[in-house]
Amino acid sequence: MRLKRIYDADLIPQELIEQVKENEWPADRFYVFMQLAQTAPTTFLNVILDDKHAIIGYFWYELDMLNSQLYINTLSIYEHLQGDGKALDLAIEFVKEHAKELQVKKVVWETNRPAFFTKKGFTEIPGTFLEYRVGEDHGQE
Repeated sequence: MRLKRIYDADLIPQELIEQVKENEWPADRFYVFMQLAQTAPTTFLNVILDDKHAIIGYFWYELDMLNSQLYINTLSIYEHLQGDGKALDLAIEFVKEHAKELQVKKVVWETNRPAFFTKKGFTEIPGTFLEYRVGEDHGQE
């Protein structure tokens, strides 16, 4: 298994995009967005390849130059291949090495599985994400 950077998001199977539960956007919007973003020097779109060079997942992260950090957006691997942690371990090691090459100070990975990541050297960040949904009644006067 290995990661390979790509510059054509259309190579990523739609199923891998749609299975990410945290995404609030449809796959077609992802493909349109990536048409613009994928060639930016701060966007890193990678596919995860198996030993036969078939795409089995994708890994997308961004370089935040102002804060000197890499922000992990998405890691997705076919559901039937999840569970052994190999793809996740590969992505973590890959991004740690890339962070060293880019000389950034930190890697930020938003997750709902913090226990796994703390075992891999990540620490929980204090603070809370807040959300305001435009067009909804928020009970304000």
